[in-house]
Amino acid sequence: MDLLSVIIKPLHSEKSYSLRNEDIKKYVFEVNRNANKYEISLAFQLIYGIVPNKVNVVNRKPTPTRTGTRNPGMTKAKKIAYITLPHGVDIQIDEEPSKEKPKKENKKELVTERKEEKKEKPKKGVLSKLVKTSPKAK
Repeated sequence: MDLLSVIIKPLHSEKSYSLRNEDIKKYVFEVNRNANKYEISLAFQLIYGIVPNKVNVVNRKPTPTRTGTRNPGMTKAKKIAYITLPHGVDIQIDEEPSKEKPKKENKKELVTERKEEKKEKPKKGVLSKLVKTSPKAK
């Protein structure tokens, strides 16, 4: 298995944040379901350059979800790795991007901008060429 495809993404939850803020740092990652502890440790070393003290793994089973139909849906099965770092060592994990909605602009301004864009565009096609070249157009 390719070591770069072992660690899928860091998990951001209340539990993972509390584990990061303890004296002995633990980081939580979603990992490939076929990966073992040794492969997870090697992948972590390759990506972050730090040898972890300990790797714990939890298989999270799929749970039923409500779908509004007769048959319930299921969540995906996941494998989660809790990686313990040596004392005094810390890493920087990218946070999730903020999900801010773009600001709504005034509708009148958007309409006037679109009209200006339409005016600026040159006309295309055979008829527009005929109109430009005809002596009456001048």
